[in-house]
Amino acid sequence: MKRTCYWLTAILFLSSCITDPPPGPSFQRILYNETACNDPWGKAVNTTPTLVDKWLQDKGIHTAYNTELEGSTADSLLQSPDCSKQTGRRYVLAIYSTDVQKAIDAGVKPTK
Repeated sequence: MKRTCYWLTAILFLSSCITDPPPGPSFQRILYNETACNDPWGKAVNTTPTLVDKWLQDKGIHTAYNTELEGSTADSLLQSPDCSKQTGRRYVLAIYSTDVQKAIDAGVKPTK
């Protein structure tokens, strides 16, 4: 009876190790505050999360998830002649850790 218990315990222990999924590549969540026209992918008035994803892809920067947009803004802020003026919108980028430095070098300035 004791041997059976040991065998069952060993089988359960080993089978629990086998079913663990391998870890996936890690990614970093980067927050980027949008400006009226100083963003690396273009002016705020024309920017969408899809456009940001395409820009990242064109630069060879791999994302774990699609870019999300937080916040809203008035049209007057989007078309402001003051390029450094923040629009109130923030992009949430999920970039693989291996590409974070590449994104920063390309002009993505993470929010602190």
